Amino acid sequence: MTDAIERWDAKYRDAKWEALPPCDPFVLAALAECGDGAGRRALDAAAGTGRHALELASRGWRTDAWDLSSVGLSRLAGFAEANGLGVATREFDLTHALPDDTFDLVVVVNYLDRELLPRLGRRLSPGGRLVFTTFTTDRDSGPSERHCLAGGELAAGIDGLVTQRYEEQGGRAGLVAARPHS
Repeated sequence: MTDAIERWDAKYRDAKWEALPPCDPFVLAALAECGDGAGRRALDAAAGTGRHALELASRGWRTDAWDLSSVGLSRLAGFAEANGLGVATREFDLTHALPDDTFDLVVVVNYLDRELLPRLGRRLSPGGRLVFTTFTTDRDSGPSERHCLAGGELAAGIDGLVTQRYEEQGGRAGLVAARPHS
């Protein structure tokens, strides 16, 4: 795992941008459906520099951001402070056992670990939602195929969750799924 940490730390350390890239459009549409985050807790898993964590915080969610890169999280903390937003960061490897925290919303963008999604689903409060989007193998560019979903793979949903929205087009797939209330 040290190689992955070093690779991501280098990527974030060498980034030349002054501002974060825009949020993923699928995530923005899902957040609009979730409504105001006031009083609710959200997690941006594999947050990187936190473009989605910052969006969540700006919408009133009590936001946590987890990532294995201390450099990415440090940049996130700087963006959050500069924008007067509260985001709790945690350096954490998502391949390990998850903490017992529960969330009303979990967002995962461009990070594919098929075993992680059902584990995150178990960290949702009843009625809580998981928003997941990433590349598919028919993308024009992006990560290697082993880090991409096969076409139609996400349509099967996530064990233990109820699919509320599914979309696949343009080399990307997205899913919004909820933990049942009972």
